[in-house]
Amino acid sequence: MKSSLTEKENEKIKVGLSACLEGFEAGYNGDHCQSRLCLDELSHHFEYVTFCPVVDADFGTPRPTMRLIGDPAKPTLTYTADAKHEQLDLTEQLIDGFKDKLANFAELDGYILMKNLPSCGLQRIKVYQESGHPHEQRGQGIFTAALQKLYPNLPVEEEGRLNDDKLYTQSVCLSSLSTRSFRWTFCPQTHTIS
Repeated sequence: MKSSLTEKENEKIKVGLSACLEGFEAGYNGDHCQSRLCLDELSHHFEYVTFCPVVDADFGTPRPTMRLIGDPAKPTLTYTADAKHEQLDLTEQLIDGFKDKLANFAELDGYILMKNLPSCGLQRIKVYQESGHPHEQRGQGIFTAALQKLYPNLPVEEEGRLNDDKLYTQSVCLSSLSTRSFRWTFCPQTHTIS
């Protein structure tokens, strides 16, 4: 019995990860944003489930850049304004690409997202007005909003914030709730991963 308890204690915690952070070339320019923090340090504790909602929605790479427009509470995804793609509503295509995948994330104990993206950004995402200027109120990426609506208790963080020592300390603290269940929790005063 002791060996099975030890095995459970040593199991990695299953965490969602934006595919570009693992090195998948999902960026608009066909590049990636591979995260050494996620792949080197945190991978000792996390088992990643990678996903890119933009690629799954068949936008392809490379592709024109995208942004959010309209109401910050319910923004519309569009290509960044240019003569060829101006104001084309891409929201439903993106949602169709991830809506059937959301149920697969029920087994996750956390999610690490790529920052600043109109699909995956957690917060402070610019939403543009008709004038071309961003609203003062910032929004959230469309995929991230859907993920958090379905799983309101799922800990979610942007990878970029984890590179700041203070925010890392506040955000990443692993605690064993039992020998069979782990959860990623928010711990304000420790930088220790256990």
